Amino acid sequence: MGYKQELDALGRWVYQTAGLMSYRLDSSPPQLARPVILWESPNSVKGQNLGNYAYLKRRSQFGKLYVNSVDQLAEIMDKLEQRLADQHDYLIVYESDQADALPIGRMIRVQFEVGTSTTLDIPITVRYDVIQDRTRPIEPPPATTVTTASEYGGGTTDGNSI
Repeated sequence: MGYKQELDALGRWVYQTAGLMSYRLDSSPPQLARPVILWESPNSVKGQNLGNYAYLKRRSQFGKLYVNSVDQLAEIMDKLEQRLADQHDYLIVYESDQADALPIGRMIRVQFEVGTSTTLDIPITVRYDVIQDRTRPIEPPPATTVTTASEYGGGTTDGNSI
């Protein structure tokens, strides 16, 4: 599971919940109609190990929400926060941005934070945890033949043999 799939999950969440279009900052069209979200670069911090091959990572995805009015901002915030509460603060991550994509993971403990601004260009941050797996080494195949070796002879220091 990578950043692209996680960003797609966030885009699905804001579109299905509030009807908001969202784009990555580097691939957005030059002219966009409000309301819209532009996602900026993410931040990631390694968390705790969950085992030999899995660990928890804390991610922060930054963006900017462009709205037409303060009332529209309040409505969007209410919808997004209510949807998170209804889904118990987790979002499903899919393998691609296609409609028939299969789920490959979950973003857990999702928190939606809205910053302050004197304009209608509002900074937002979505913080969440993901479980990252690393590949296990290939285990050797099971043995097909088991043999034991017996040693005969030898002896003791007093000249008696076993």
